[in-house]
Amino acid sequence: MKAIRSGLIIVFGMVLCALSLSARAETYTVDGDQRLDADSGDPTPAIVFVGEAEVERSGAASPWTFDFSSLPNVSIVDLGSRKLYCARTTDTDKQKIVLDLAGADLVGTNSLAVELYRNHHADDLDIIHVGNVEMGGIDARSAGANYRDGGTVRIGEVSARAGLVRLDYLYTSAGRDLGNGGAVVVYATNDVQIVDIHGQAGDMVTSGNRVRTSGDVTVAHRGRFRVRDIVTTAAHADGNAASIRLDGGDASGDMTVEGRLRASHGTRRANQVEIEIKNYRHVHIGGDIEGYINNTTGRATDVIATNNIAGDIQIDGEIDLENRNHPASHGFLRLHAVGTVTLAELNLAQTGLAELSSGGGTGMSVIQGALLGFDTASTHGTGSVEEPWATTQTTLRAPAGAMVQYSTLEGRNAYLGGYSYRLADLDGEAGEGGILAPKSDLPGIATAPPRDVVLPSATLVGVLTATGLSATVVSVHWGTEGDKGATATGWDDWHEWPAHEGDLLDEYAHTIPVETGKEYTYRYAAANDAGTAWGDAQFFITPWAGGVLTLKENRQLDGDNPFLTFEETDAPVRRSGEASPWTFDFSVLAPVPTVVDLSSRKLYCARTTDTDKQKIVLDFAGADLVGTNSLAVELYRNHHVDDLDIIHVGNVEMGGIDARSAGSNYRDGGTLRLGTETAPVNRVRLDYLRTDTSSDLGNGGAVVVYATNDVRIADIHGQAGDIVTSGNRNRTSGDVTIVHRGRFRVRDIVTTSAHLNGDAASIRLDGGDASGDMTVEGRLRASHGTRRANQIEIEIKNYRHVHIGGDIESWVEDNAGRAADVIAINNIAGDIQIDGEIDLENRNHPADHGFLRLHTAGTVTLAELNLAKVGLAELSSGGGRTTITGPIAGFNMDNRTGSGTLNDPYATDETRLRAPFGQRVFYTYAPGGLNDDLEGKVWQLRDLDGEKTGGVLMPEPAAGTVIRFR
Repeated sequence: MKAIRSGLIIVFGMVLCALSLSARAETYTVDGDQRLDADSGDPTPAIVFVGEAEVERSGAASPWTFDFSSLPNVSIVDLGSRKLYCARTTDTDKQKIVLDLAGADLVGTNSLAVELYRNHHADDLDIIHVGNVEMGGIDARSAGANYRDGGTVRIGEVSARAGLVRLDYLYTSAGRDLGNGGAVVVYATNDVQIVDIHGQAGDMVTSGNRVRTSGDVTVAHRGRFRVRDIVTTAAHADGNAASIRLDGGDASGDMTVEGRLRASHGTRRANQVEIEIKNYRHVHIGGDIEGYINNTTGRATDVIATNNIAGDIQIDGEIDLENRNHPASHGFLRLHAVGTVTLAELNLAQTGLAELSSGGGTGMSVIQGALLGFDTASTHGTGSVEEPWATTQTTLRAPAGAMVQYSTLEGRNAYLGGYSYRLADLDGEAGEGGILAPKSDLPGIATAPPRDVVLPSATLVGVLTATGLSATVVSVHWGTEGDKGATATGWDDWHEWPAHEGDLLDEYAHTIPVETGKEYTYRYAAANDAGTAWGDAQFFITPWAGGVLTLKENRQLDGDNPFLTFEETDAPVRRSGEASPWTFDFSVLAPVPTVVDLSSRKLYCARTTDTDKQKIVLDFAGADLVGTNSLAVELYRNHHVDDLDIIHVGNVEMGGIDARSAGSNYRDGGTLRLGTETAPVNRVRLDYLRTDTSSDLGNGGAVVVYATNDVRIADIHGQAGDIVTSGNRNRTSGDVTIVHRGRFRVRDIVTTSAHLNGDAASIRLDGGDASGDMTVEGRLRASHGTRRANQIEIEIKNYRHVHIGGDIESWVEDNAGRAADVIAINNIAGDIQIDGEIDLENRNHPADHGFLRLHTAGTVTLAELNLAKVGLAELSSGGGRTTITGPIAGFNMDNRTGSGTLNDPYATDETRLRAPFGQRVFYTYAPGGLNDDLEGKVWQLRDLDGEKTGGVLMPEPAAGTVIRFR
């Protein structure tokens, strides 16, 4: 037990508690260079500080740990101009050195802070429980004869991150034949900068050597990232390169690589190597990206920057992802950004495919120099921007609506002829994607649809798609007398923005006053020294006052020549055509409504023939859909039930939707979709949602909701309702997918098949920004399904608090199926509470029990936990506290060692209950009663990787005590 230098110590049974007293924080300065691996003649090697304080190394066996918690009140450990080093001269096995800073900062002014460089294996280094790290470089290279490995360097941990990290450089490479490079792993909550105190960027190098591996680079943090070069490569043809993964956390900071990114030369890899960049604001790579190889048996590196790049991506060098002996194994380039994507050049002969997606898929990408290897073979078109050549190539891809510009001033682009080409989309469909177009002298402008057409104003929108080669002036022209064409004369009014130079490709919005019931037309123009370009005309009709349409009577959606009529107008909304989808498009009304009110009426289907399933689309053109009826849409029938899509809708607040099927065999429920991923609903309140089937061999339909606000399955009286998508014997139930922001409330969610051979489906609930609570008052059930091709899941993410008032059920009774995984790990900002039982059991095949993963920034509270019904249970809480208020069953106490105290817990064979190191799982203990088999002892758990170094399971302490656990 470590001595506690200050504070009052109180012992209750076997639980050590401390009531800490405030004390002055201290800085400890290292007294000279300090050797970490002293010869065996030194029995107690230590790090010595000015003032004679020291930190002894624990034990003679790896890991060698220097635990700074023995220092009184340490807040800063200052290396000054000194260093920590290793100098073993024997070629022994690799050792691990652990510097446990007990929360202190690690600082220094030296250019070499830690020197592990040797002619033998370099030791691994872990710097844990550290605050900020601001010091010189870390050199963990190896040299000497064959088979000498570099050391692995880790700073921070997933559950205990460092703060700010600034280092001069990081070397973990192998300098000799047949040596492995070591990995670099950094977990931080702030900037990570490989920059010296003079502001000069340094390198990360983890390279291996011939027939050996290089080390992965993993940096996960928040804020800015800056480095000169990152190199993880094997120096000979048979060596294995490794991956580079950079994660900026919340996209608040820029990622800057001043030089090159290299993960090349490796072949015969078991796993695909990747350079992955995500969660940054802007991404700038000043040099080359190299991921090439020279062997037919390996795959070149993939470069992926697709996830949450909030600004621009810019690459100033070459991109080489080539397998020079096997083109089918070229690496992939995927660059997706909300801003623009700018490349210095692009050689498609050196990539398997290149995806460029900017502005959410409809923006601009620019190739400033040569575009090489583009296949101009095409099927139709004129080569203009309006009618581009539709190409057969699939290597260069962009989403439909996006534009990729190439330079006509670059001589090597002459083969493109100055034409425009239709690209493949991101799925590889030739001629279905965006446009490759020349970057011309003239600017480019697009007139977009208006926004916020709400009396007494409307917002006109245009997008500048190209600026040409001189300063550009953008203007908008509008009026109420129709389209005046591509001219500045004849319009009622106009507005102009100041001139600017450069690639300021952006949205230009201007709000104008409007009157009731009029049609407005507008065009955008962009002018520079070369002339003026005009966008197409857009028009809109302003709504009548109030803008509310009330349904006149119950309306059948699948009758002969059906149409919807309203009390306020004689203009009906007719169903389009006779073939599915049957669409009711409210944009045909002049003016377009703001609210469609079903009141106490309903929409229904009543087909009596057993025809194929149809799709009904209600396109509300932005209007709200409201009503007071308890059954808003009734699709329930004895035959196949039609699918229903409610799209382009504002708020939805009305009764239930019943899309169940019945009748004889093979009758399917309908699929319900509210909103789309690109056009979500705002707020959703429904009494209930049913897409299940009571017919033998019938499939349940899916439920899909995309919203920007709360989703509540509750009636107007506040009573929560259900979502049911169950299938039946030998058939599937429907997935439940809810993606929104804000609160989510429901009573039960049930997606299950009623017989043993049916397939259950997944439940996925996504709260978007963790601003709202998720409440399931009853149960979550995705059970009874077997023989699934894909693993089903109950996934919950991006909520503030999660509360499930009933059971979670996903059991199966067949050894050919896997029970569902229950996952709540991504961005749960508050607490998780489950009041019922959790049953993820395969009752005939325990190896296929489902997994329970609950990770949150708050606390986890379970009513009970039966480990015989889960494959594993991961409980990870940001507050370090998980509570099981009721019984724990199935805990494996075999082969226990230890004394069962907090500082010497029982170690057991239990592998199913896991918690990270430093976390506590509390259970209720009553001698002779609840959890009596656990004896009131403390038990060591596995960590999330299954290692015997996790948190502890311990009895709930007395109220008000503070548990100190190391």
